[in-house]
Formats: sequence, structure tokens, C-alpha cells
Amino acid sequence: FAGVIVLLLFHFQRFAVFQCQMAEINTDQAAFEALPELTLANESLWELSENGVAKIPNHKWCPSSKCTVSNICKPCDRKFLIIMSVGRGASTTLTWMMDQLPGVRMAGENNDLLKKVHDTLSETVYHPIFMGEAGRKGSSWGHNKIQRGTVACAVQHIFETINQPLPQDIDDKETIIGFKTVRFHENITMKNLSKYVQFVKESFPCARIIVNIRSDVEALTASIKKQKWSKGVETSLISAEAKLGLSNLKQIAKLFGEQAILLDSTKWTKNVDEINRVVDWLGFESTCHFKEIMELNTNGRARGGQVNNEMSVTCKYAS
Repeated sequence: FAGVIVLLLFHFQRFAVFQCQMAEINTDQAAFEALPELTLANESLWELSENGVAKIPNHKWCPSSKCTVSNICKPCDRKFLIIMSVGRGASTTLTWMMDQLPGVRMAGENNDLLKKVHDTLSETVYHPIFMGEAGRKGSSWGHNKIQRGTVACAVQHIFETINQPLPQDIDDKETIIGFKTVRFHENITMKNLSKYVQFVKESFPCARIIVNIRSDVEALTASIKKQKWSKGVETSLISAEAKLGLSNLKQIAKLFGEQAILLDSTKWTKNVDEINRVVDWLGFESTCHFKEIMELNTNGRARGGQVNNEMSVTCKYAS
């Protein structure tokens, strides 16, 4: 009986410790959410203006970014351009048109890597037990506390690694790194949609998001129906999924706010001015305007149609 009492006391003590740890996590989370737009762990890391206020890097690209800065991670140092698109919505053409802009290096799809990285971190770094053991050396899960905002640099490095510069491009820090995803909005509830968007905001605080839809659901359904992977699938089911995807992408654009722009391939594939509206929104000068729409991954071919669009020699990012 005495042994049972001791065992119960032991588990009660462990439960009490765990409750305290979770309370600490919740307190830290509340403090994190209340952080100002720029938190300086070490002001010597940043160039200071005359009045002593730190200058946020790349503020023209991400004027409303919230960057948590530490001595090991400055997540706003790298600019990103992310295209979140419906499949069969001319996203390949859009991706490589953006790649034509000076200082932009785009990459294609990556098998829904954004959500997969989020899910991996949720089961590891953000696991309640792992977080609860922060700063507790000697325990089975023990480790030093992870500074706020530092995980963002690890996430960014994954996407930098799979979209590397050419060997001769040594100085790459000013390059805008971009990629597209056509699965971010798929197989997801509205609640989880908000969670994933928040993850992108925190991991890529200095990113611009192009949300690309195809509002003509009938044409989208017909295009999907032609693909080998949709063989045998009922047209009504394809149409229903297309409508859900359209709704999810519109919601994603709203959740990102001024960090995102909504683009409709039903319109921009017929009117280059729609693409140039994005060029202006990104901050490039009018000399970077496209004269015609490129055409890639059309009619089931990896390449087809107009695949190159020479930019003006005076094209540059607005100073």
C-alpha cells in the first residue's frame, strides 16, 4: 500500500510540474503575441538611424512585417515571393514570368513542402513535452530554451537550399527567393487554414504572396478532367473540389491581408495589364512591364508557346 501511495505522489508531482510548464508556455505565448514589430536582442546587430531606432531591413518589400530578432536569426534579412495557386491555373507560366524580373529567382512546385514542414515542427519543436522541457538540463527531453523567431531561419534555409544560386553567383543575399505551391489550400479545414497561414507569416515575415485563382470553374473542371490522374473521377466531384479550392484561396488572400495580392488567371492570361498590376505591386518600375504573356506547361507539354520575354535593359526595382 505504501508503494502505491509513493507512486501516486510521484505522478502527482510530475503532473504539477507539467502544469507549471504549460502555464509558462502559455505565458510565453501571450508575451510573444504582444511583441512589438521589431524586438532587438542585440542592437549592435542592426544599423541604427540618427534617432537610435533600428532600421528594419527590406522595409520596402515588407513594410508591415513583424520580425523577432535574436543574435542567431534575423528573419527579415531575406525577401521571399510565394505563389499559392490552384492547379491548372497557369501557375507555371506565372512562376517563370516572375523569374524574369531582375533579382528574382523562382522555383517550381515542391510537393506541398510548406505544410509538411509545419506538420514536422508541430510534432517536434512545438510538441508540448519538448517545449515544456526547455531550459531543463538533465531531463530526457531537456535542451536550452529556443529564442523566439529563430525557427524561422531554419525554415527559410530549407527553401533556400532547394532553390540555390548558380555556382558563380557568390553574393546572393539581395536575391528575392521564390517558389510556387498548388497544394497549400487542398485537404484542409478552415481552422487549419488559419493556422498554416500564420505559420507562413511567422516563418517568412518578409514575403510577398501572390494568390492565383481560376474563377471560371467550368473551364478549370474541364482542364482537370483531361489530366491522366483524374481519369475515372466523376465530373461533379472535380467541380465541387474546384469550387472549394477557389473559396479556400480567396480566404488565404484575406488572411494574409496587405501581404498578398489576388490574381485571376481567367483574366490575366488574356490581358497582360493584369500581370503588370502585380509587377507594380511588387515594387518594380514600369520599365519592367511585360509586353505579352508567356506560355509554359500548356496543352499537356512541359514547354509550349511563348517561353521567353526579354525585359527592358532599364528594368529595375524602384529605389
